[in-house]
Amino acid sequence: MENDYFIEQAYSETKFSWKKFIQSFLPPIIFAFVILIMIWVFDYFNPVGENILLNYINTFFLNNWFTFIFFILIFSVWDYLFKIFYKSKLRYIAPIVSSLGAIFAIWIIALIFKGLSLLLEIENPFYLFFTFLYDLFYSQTILLFCLILLIYYSKFFLNDYKH
Repeated sequence: MENDYFIEQAYSETKFSWKKFIQSFLPPIIFAFVILIMIWVFDYFNPVGENILLNYINTFFLNNWFTFIFFILIFSVWDYLFKIFYKSKLRYIAPIVSSLGAIFAIWIIALIFKGLSLLLEIENPFYLFFTFLYDLFYSQTILLFCLILLIYYSKFFLNDYKH
């Protein structure tokens, strides 16, 4: 009888729940408000655009806040759905979503390098390094995505082959 209770409890955690599904929309909404407040603060403290770094950060958030919200929404809903439907169909899509997450992280790092290059003089060797990494990512995004996707699928099929 005790084992039946644990099996029923484990099964109840894998049932679809609209309440938990709607709760997965909460982090992107909170993050959207945080970004909008940050944009407002940057506009308040740097109205003329005198500080290059604050101006770049403000422009970055203005141009990309929908992208951040979209990716956070996709990954929060994916985390919820993946726990429920892992054994059925979603495990074959998991490497694609993981690759998109890795590309998103690399994109953020590339934009940080671009922001750091704005603080440096052109003669500085780190300026060339940071702009090189930024340009490399933007020129090779598709190739990086395919390479990361290949790595995730090979890991997936090797683990599937072992079992």
